[in-house]
Amino acid sequence: MKSNQSKHSIAIRLYDNPKFGKTFGRGLYHNALFNGTVDLPILRLKYLIDLVQYDQWQHTAHTDDDVEILRTVIDYIAAKDIDIESVSNRTNILCSWIKRFDSNMSKPKVGGFAVLDIRSCDLIVAITDERNDIAFAENFSMRGCKDPSDGQRSPNYFASNYDADTRMPLAA
Repeated sequence: MKSNQSKHSIAIRLYDNPKFGKTFGRGLYHNALFNGTVDLPILRLKYLIDLVQYDQWQHTAHTDDDVEILRTVIDYIAAKDIDIESVSNRTNILCSWIKRFDSNMSKPKVGGFAVLDIRSCDLIVAITDERNDIAFAENFSMRGCKDPSDGQRSPNYFASNYDADTRMPLAA
């Protein structure tokens, strides 16, 4: 996917996954280190990401489109001079498929991916959502957030391509 100048205002929030490592069935574990959202507030769209280690994520490609996205991610990682065959690199690269949040009951998978290098906090998000005529790939630099003092749930990491107004309502 080409990375072009985004015409969308995008805010990305990552949260530590409190269920990470816990079981939800015999031999089934919650593998996402972070759960997150990709908000396009002006369009009132929200996408969901669950960042897991590359090694686990690559084995979840089931369709031809998934395999094509996997190849794109491998090329992107190689272009950053990261040897994905190295065990330490495989554990420091987190990846996710993209799901559109339509409602609590409807979260269809859309084309795209998210890749986070946890050593550098560099994140790339690529989304192709034909239903909403969205297609972009953009790099972000994640930054840590302070723990809220008022008890509200706050993201652990945040990135945006615009000056986010925290009073702006979230998408969906």
